[in-house]
This record gives sequence, structure tokens and C-alpha cells, in this order.
Amino acid sequence: MNLGSTFVGIVLAIICIAPFLVLDQQRKKKKRNRLKSLNLNAHKVECKIDTHEFCGDYLIGIDTKKGVLFFNKKLKENSEEVSINLTQVKECSIYTRYQEAKIKGQNFKEIQQLSLSFIPLDKSASEIKLTFFDADINMMLSGELESIKKWLTIINTQLAAKT
Repeated sequence: MNLGSTFVGIVLAIICIAPFLVLDQQRKKKKRNRLKSLNLNAHKVECKIDTHEFCGDYLIGIDTKKGVLFFNKKLKENSEEVSINLTQVKECSIYTRYQEAKIKGQNFKEIQQLSLSFIPLDKSASEIKLTFFDADINMMLSGELESIKKWLTIINTQLAAKT
């Protein structure tokens, strides 16, 4: 009797846990594939990513020795891949677009977009923006604010080291 109950309990536990394990393995596989793709892009320009981060729907990495930043953002059907040679960048800053809302008589600013903005040394070149968060695509912030501040510090440290 106890052996049968134990066996049924183990089988039910496996049935309940298995879907979560499968989903976790699929998520890890997708992350590995995206990191492999980012490393492949870095390898094409003879770089090696030594620092990277996954957050939400994007992956960002940097080769600190050569000063090249790599960014991969997963969109609905495809992905956006950008590489920026930081030796060609004058300045990096956070671009934030807000929408004002009034709730119960109080004014609030809601973040609509968060981007890293790169001003090139060449005045004829246009500004480059890497969008970390867009309210039209994502419903809520999920770590993008902390991530963008972290990467601004990393990039500005890299920019300061080149001068």
C-alpha cells in the first residue's frame, strides 16, 4: 500500500515538474544560440566578447580590448544586430522619451522609450541609438533601466580610456 502511494506520488511530481524543466531548457538553448550569434558577429570583425548581458529581448556585449560594442535585439520576426566601434564615438548618453499622464489629479511621467545614444566623432555621421525598451513593443520595464545605466558606465569608461 505505501509502496503504491509512493510510486503514484513520484509519478505525479514528475508530471508536474517536467513541463517547467522543458521550458527552462528551451529558454537556455535560445540564450546560448543568441550568444553564439553575437560571438559569431564579433568573430567576423576579429573581436572577442568579454562582457555580455541578456535582458528582456536584447543581448549586449563588448570587446573591451578593441573597444567594439555588439547589440542584438530580438524583434517579432527577425533580429536587429548592431556593432559600434567605440573609437569612432565622441559621447554616449541615455535617451529617454516620456509620456505625461494625469491620474487622480496628479501628473506622472511614464517611460515610453529607453535608448543608448551614440554621438560619432565624425560630424557628418548620424547619431546611433540602441533601443533597450519601447513601450509600443514591451508592456513594462523589466530590468532595462538598471541595465542601461550599467552599460552607460561600461561604455563611458571605455570612451575615457581611449583619450
